[in-house]
This record gives sequence, C-alpha cells and structure tokens, in this order.
Amino acid sequence: MERITEAIRQHGNFTEALTRSIAEFKELPVDRSVQRPRIGLVGEFYIRANRFSNQDLIRKIEALGGEVWIASVSEWFLYRNFRRGMRAKLDRQWGLWFKNLVVDQIMQKDEHQLAAAFDGFLRNSKEPSTTEVLTMASPYVHCSFEGEAIMTVGKAVDFAEKDLSGIVSVMPFTCMPGTISHAILKKVRRDFNNIPFLNMVYDGDEQATTQTRLEAFMYQAHEYMEQRRKEMKHTHT
Repeated sequence: MERITEAIRQHGNFTEALTRSIAEFKELPVDRSVQRPRIGLVGEFYIRANRFSNQDLIRKIEALGGEVWIASVSEWFLYRNFRRGMRAKLDRQWGLWFKNLVVDQIMQKDEHQLAAAFDGFLRNSKEPSTTEVLTMASPYVHCSFEGEAIMTVGKAVDFAEKDLSGIVSVMPFTCMPGTISHAILKKVRRDFNNIPFLNMVYDGDEQATTQTRLEAFMYQAHEYMEQRRKEMKHTHT
C-alpha cells in the first residue's frame, strides 16, 4: 500500500509498483491444503469498500474460514459512464455522448492495464464489463432501472455463475436500492441452487447479532461448498 501510494504521490510508474508488490506476495508461504469457501461481496458501493463502514466485514469472514471476492470499486465509475452515455443518447446530446465515450474507453484501458499485472496471480482479476453485468441482471431488473440495485443483482449473478459458495450484500440502514436488491436477490438465490445469502445492514452502531449471523452463514457456505464438490465429482464420474 505504501509503495502504491508513493507512486501516485510522485507521479511514478504505477504498474511497476504493482509488479514489484506482486513479486513479493508470491514469495509469501501460503497453505493451499485447505479449500476455503469463496464468498462474493456485493451491495452499496461505499459500504462494501470501506472497512470502517462495514465494520471490518471482510476480516470477519476470513477469520471464519472464508475467501472474499469483492466487486471492484471501478464498477461504479464505469457504470456512471454507461448511464451518462445512455442519457445523452436519449436527449440527443451527441457532443456529450462522444466525450463520454472517449473518457469511458480511456478508463477501461487504464483498468485493463492495471488488472493485467495480476494475470495468473489472482483468480478473480478479470472483471465483467458494465454491459455484461447489466445483461446478467436483465432477467430480474431492466437496464432502465438505474442505480445500485441493478449492479448489485448483476454482480451477484456473476458470482453465482462462477460457482462461489455464498453471497453477502451490504447496505446502509433504510437504503432504498439496497432494500430493492435484497428482495430481488431472493429470486436469484432460488435460481442458483439456493446459494447461501446474507444481507447486512449498517447504521453506524455495532450489532450484537452480527457475529452469530456470520457464523451461521459461513456454516451454510461450507456445507454448500462440500455439496457442490460432491455434485461436480459425481458429474465427472
């Protein structure tokens, strides 16, 4: 983190900083003998990315034996580009549409260049495009329904299709997009073999039941992982 921060501060080579860090990560001893259930983290963009706001949710899941795959922060910025382009096209603002198109292509190029440094190192370094996420959400939410709800649903489908063992969705207290996505994700869960799902709501106060709920969820995720492993083994035999 310090190396990357310094590269940004000094306008240095960001990719080189990443490459050096990855080389050092590869030298760390890792116990791969235990298979951990992979958990997809979706939901409100800020809550899921800020560990203070989600009360260090990722560390808590890891402490219970899980491996967390979190939806990328860049997802929101690229989705904003999509919405801006869609609205400009509807309003026939072709100058704004073209400017947004150029900006979006530059941002995607930068994202792909940075993600390329992790090829062969991270299993989830390849992020689907905004259009792909919206397509995955389309059986449940139309793309004209703008906001976080549709991206939460689409990314949850992406994680389910990648055969993760559970999905956690986070939202602020009384958040309308979060409430909508929570209701829709019940249908998504049924469509994907009743994959374990947990909705976490945050209002700034530590909740006494959080640890108990996470423990119950992770137990379900372990069971689901074993069930899917047996199903895959039976299919191959």
